[in-house]
Amino acid sequence: MNPILQTAYPNLRDLADCPTRDGSVIRPGMMFRGPVPVEVSSEATEALKDLELDYFIDLRSRLEAHEKPDLALPNTKYQNTPVIHSLPYMTIMVCLAGKLDCLFWILLRKGRHIQSHKFKSYQDIPFSRAYQFAFRCMDQGKRFFFHCSEGKDRTGWLAVLIEYCLGATKEQVLEDYMKSNACRPAKDRSNLKKYGLDMKQVAFGSYCESVHEELFYLAWNAAVDRYGSFDNYLKEVFSITPERIALWKSYYLLEKDGPLT
Repeated sequence: MNPILQTAYPNLRDLADCPTRDGSVIRPGMMFRGPVPVEVSSEATEALKDLELDYFIDLRSRLEAHEKPDLALPNTKYQNTPVIHSLPYMTIMVCLAGKLDCLFWILLRKGRHIQSHKFKSYQDIPFSRAYQFAFRCMDQGKRFFFHCSEGKDRTGWLAVLIEYCLGATKEQVLEDYMKSNACRPAKDRSNLKKYGLDMKQVAFGSYCESVHEELFYLAWNAAVDRYGSFDNYLKEVFSITPERIALWKSYYLLEKDGPLT
């Protein structure tokens, strides 16, 4: 990965970094996950152009996308496909209205409301049909960059689905999911104490800044509890069959010494 991109877009990653259970490798340069790709510098824009992407897939709400639009690149199409919508999740939207709503609840000493919204969102995210667009791109072997605002929650779950389908274990996708905390360290919200808030309220307000194992398991278990197994969940919600997975592997996997055949 070009270091210019990693500096310009914290948490931007190539899915090739995730291992698989049989030692195959996800083909580098085909699928990227990250934060919203905005104009940062001419060098970063040129580095994004060099990826030769077919699509930017924007998983954000329309409000977030309108407030902070994706960078327009020649020959790269844009698709907004919201995983969750501003209502009823305004407190966890990364936009001005979301920040004000979040601050409102914190000042009322009801910061737990924000954390509760995050938990509820992770019970809904696994069943969002918005992810189907990325899967249709995979049916055609497209090269794409999928993102939300920070590249960790809505984006993180799509990465879980793709990596699992391409052969990563539950433990491997969890490890990759948790890397967001290192690639994009949580912002320091201690300045909220100047409003007279105690550390408990600050912690509630900061919860959404990071990814958490408990959120991963909340989403995973919601899928398994509803459909009996994770594979059945993939089939019933997204029509992901063994035949479709085999097609994806032909496009996106490499054996240690060459393409899969």
